[in-house]
Amino acid sequence: MELENINENTIKIKMTFDDLRDRGINLSEFLTNQDAVEELFYDISSELDISDKFIESDVVSFQVRPNSKGIDLMVRGEKVNMEDLDLPSDPEEFTKALENMIKSRAENGDLPENVDLNKAADMLFGGINESDIDNIPIEEEEEKDLPEYTYFTLKFRNIDDAVNMAKNINQSVEESELYKYLDKYYMTILQNQKLMGPKLVKSIHSQMLEFGQDERVTRETLTEYGQPLIEYDALDILRQM
Repeated sequence: MELENINENTIKIKMTFDDLRDRGINLSEFLTNQDAVEELFYDISSELDISDKFIESDVVSFQVRPNSKGIDLMVRGEKVNMEDLDLPSDPEEFTKALENMIKSRAENGDLPENVDLNKAADMLFGGINESDIDNIPIEEEEEKDLPEYTYFTLKFRNIDDAVNMAKNINQSVEESELYKYLDKYYMTILQNQKLMGPKLVKSIHSQMLEFGQDERVTRETLTEYGQPLIEYDALDILRQM
């Protein structure tokens, strides 16, 4: 575990998969549970001697960035000076000024884009801590319209790249298969995005692209013309190699 000071308000805590395992943390759950992120930070703050780092901050935000070796936990503290906001007293002008402020904060990465106006106002003015940011409703298409399952295919230059990915991606998937086709290695990944959520599915996909590349060859082509090497639980089996 390593600590890096980004600036006077922001730090980066680098944790490997071993660091997470030593603390009994399941990465899949960790990426979707904001409470677990905060609990981890406060547990390790004394270990890293940063207990007083954000003591004067009005809001503290957390962001988890997965990588091939583990995660980067970005922690940012911020003070909010209400006297400097200079918001108008007229209700319509106040609403417009508030919308502009929230838009500006979203562009700076302090708030999600298209965040619900009322929820964001509550957060900015004390009703919600910034640490609860993941619970703020976003105006987006209903996830209920998503298909339950989705799959993608990755191509690897050699079997070592596939093994390397399996050992570095400590994430569970619904199913995975390994094929050899035209002297290249292909892995199909099946995910339940209704269960895991589309954001986590995309995050896992992005991590895997560090080791292989997206391929348009379909599973049907691989099953018909390719050579099946591992037909079930390919990721788990490769991790043991």
